[in-house]
Amino acid sequence: MMNTILAYLKQTLVFISACCIFASSLTVSAVNASDYQFLTQLFKQWREFEQPPLFNNAPDYRTKTFDSRLQKFELIRKKLLQIETTNWSIENKVDWHILWAELNGYEFNYKLLKP
Repeated sequence: MMNTILAYLKQTLVFISACCIFASSLTVSAVNASDYQFLTQLFKQWREFEQPPLFNNAPDYRTKTFDSRLQKFELIRKKLLQIETTNWSIENKVDWHILWAELNGYEFNYKLLKP
């Protein structure tokens, strides 16, 4: 019976070790996504996205254009929301909120002002 308990404890220890290794790999990717430089890169992507395509040499704010760009907008927002800013300086957190506000402005134009 003692051998059975020891075998069970050994299996449990192996399982817990594997979980810790897996969790630490997730933490590394979260740290990379939480790097302030990641936010600055995302901001550059946002500014490129925010430039509307042209239609007859004018900015294209038609509904079908907004609809076709919605997936890219959602991806940028998802990336922003995945950033963990808990340990950031106030200045860096302000930058995060500025980008969040710009995304909200885009969504406001789409849903409330309506193209």
